[in-house]
Amino acid sequence: MNDIQKDGCKYFVVLSGLPNLQLNVKKARSYSERMYRSMEAGNLDEEDAKLAITEPLKKSTYKFESALVNELINETGQYPYFIQFYCKEVINNVNKTNISLEEYRRIHPIIIKQLDDDFFNPRIELLSDEERRVIFAMAEISSRDMLFSLIQKKTKMKRYTLSKYLERLEEKGLVYNYKRGIYRFSVPLLREFLCRKLSM
Repeated sequence: MNDIQKDGCKYFVVLSGLPNLQLNVKKARSYSERMYRSMEAGNLDEEDAKLAITEPLKKSTYKFESALVNELINETGQYPYFIQFYCKEVINNVNKTNISLEEYRRIHPIIIKQLDDDFFNPRIELLSDEERRVIFAMAEISSRDMLFSLIQKKTKMKRYTLSKYLERLEEKGLVYNYKRGIYRFSVPLLREFLCRKLSM
């Protein structure tokens, strides 16, 4: 980048990713985060999530009834990847072009299983036993904002040990340090997945 600047070239570099992106940039090269201005995109708002579902359908032979569109917006947490995933699975599993909420609810268990198999399970399988212990303890905390002190109480780990495992989970894109002493899951529906695993 420095060489390009010396040649007088003008350019923009855009990095995008999960909330742990800034941490990874810092680790890759000290102070490199100073070169970027951070912007949090977050999930889609309700109107954009609706458009993400309905606009592609206009170019196809498929139609989702409005109640189904609303259900998908709520179910996916308005997270772009999950919107795409759910809509694909609905079309693949309902043998009709006009699809109702009732038909979606009938195949809902199939979609959840596919989501678990394709998205969540591969990530959890990469965790060590201790990392799993931490993330499953976090799933038992009902609040979106999970206090370090409460995670420590549930895991019964020493402060240093817990900090180490939380950092590893952050590096793997599963949780992030939202504020000092407060953690959140990096993607929607992760807590629901972990709770399903706990109930097995």
